[in-house]
Amino acid sequence: MKRLLVWVMMLCLLPAIALAEWREADLRNEERTDREECEWLLNFLLPFADEQLEKNGAFLPFGAVLKSSGDAVATAAASAEAANGMDILIHAHREMASNGEIRASGIAYIAEITLEDGRKTDAVVVSLEHSSGYSVAVLQPYSFDALNRFIPEDLLAHEGMHRIFVR
Repeated sequence: MKRLLVWVMMLCLLPAIALAEWREADLRNEERTDREECEWLLNFLLPFADEQLEKNGAFLPFGAVLKSSGDAVATAAASAEAANGMDILIHAHREMASNGEIRASGIAYIAEITLEDGRKTDAVVVSLEHSSGYSVAVLQPYSFDALNRFIPEDLLAHEGMHRIFVR
């Protein structure tokens, strides 16, 4: 229950923290490629996911979008269940995309993956999509040591699924 309360409190602060940091990196007046805009979202989402794993050992799905105006907005679902949170975020991002409100989307979540050596492990997955059709999933396998310290591994990248900007 304590972790859930911390998560709810953190969700209330997420948009304010994100917008305060992102005002310094205004994307409205800069020309960036679709990949650079997605990398920009990744550089917000992945460190925040790592921070939550270090502090709480887990996190519920959360995301961020780059609006058509160039403003960045953090997103989170008000659901205590990860599966419901993913569905809510995907639906909300897809609706914004279909209305032409956003040009890039990122959603961070935890999934179990199988590495090339056959080993199963948990990973932070950041699913990134751009209105141009660019889509990538960035995976960061991780573990916890004997003292329950978070240990991130090297990033992996795979072609992403097109769930937000559906053509």
